[in-house]
Amino acid sequence: MTGNHDAASRRARHEKLWELMERQNLGSLLLRRSNDFAWYTGGADNRVDHAPSLGVADVLVTLDAEYVFTNNIEAPRMREEQTPNFEVVEHPWYEDDATALREVIGDAPLGTDFPLAGASDVSEDISCLRHVLDLDALKRYRGVGADAVAAVAEAAGSLEVGMSELEAAANLAAACRRRGLFSSVLLAAADDRIVRYRHPIPHGDKIERRAMLLVSAERGGLYANLTRIVHLDEPDEESKRRLEACETILRRMREEATLPGLTLADAFEDCRHTSTRRRVSRASGSCTIRAARQATVRARSSRPRRRRRRYRQVRPSPGIPPSPGPRPKRPSSSPSPGPR
Repeated sequence: MTGNHDAASRRARHEKLWELMERQNLGSLLLRRSNDFAWYTGGADNRVDHAPSLGVADVLVTLDAEYVFTNNIEAPRMREEQTPNFEVVEHPWYEDDATALREVIGDAPLGTDFPLAGASDVSEDISCLRHVLDLDALKRYRGVGADAVAAVAEAAGSLEVGMSELEAAANLAAACRRRGLFSSVLLAAADDRIVRYRHPIPHGDKIERRAMLLVSAERGGLYANLTRIVHLDEPDEESKRRLEACETILRRMREEATLPGLTLADAFEDCRHTSTRRRVSRASGSCTIRAARQATVRARSSRPRRRRRRYRQVRPSPGIPPSPGPRPKRPSSSPSPGPR
């Protein structure tokens, strides 16, 4: 993929916002949410604190221009590192940003992706646009997925008997940061905590027989979620059976439920449909679709993961049943809307 694709993707995003402005009778749009900022700028980061959903710089689109709008503290970093291809408009950090914004756009009707007095909230419309990955996003997403796999493999290779969950988690966090990934969710579990808790926050238990590492790795507004179980001793027959069942479920979901033209809502419907027909106790214990974690609105990597050493295998989230077979025909009018 070349720079021409990146430029074409940026133009396409700009045209989509213009169309939205025309439909909503708006004269300008302001994007402050970090995921929307990353989407429009092609992966730039407007955050300092990762906890809030709103960043410290905005994308401002008018009928005849586009800018990055921020305060004088963040402006140099935006110009030099994050958004060098955008014109940056700055205002003093101690002044009201709404007043400074009106100095730029005048009385033009304003749309925003967050609640703001005197503006129309178009966050849902922006979200729908962002959930369709263009060529530029796909290129970056593949990079995020590959780096997440490498980070988990590095951390998995460091595991040893007697290591604590906190040490394992620290190794995984460091492996992500070395690759420019932010781990918004990071879990590590030893032995019995793997099956006892669905979200085993690192607690400090010592690893004896096996460990689980999980990360939700983000870069440029795109997420890759990956779970890996590492056996330091040969797994028992029940563990082997469950791992093989998960591999089968993941393969069938990848090959039968995640097809071009379908949405995540379609894939989830396949899971739910099968779950209502039968429990999946034979495949993965007593889990059902109600216990699954696969409905998150995230961009995800579905490539097969390699095994490492003797018994290293990927453990997808339990509870996803296999596809029921051929999909019933859907109405031809419009596909079911849903997140990517």
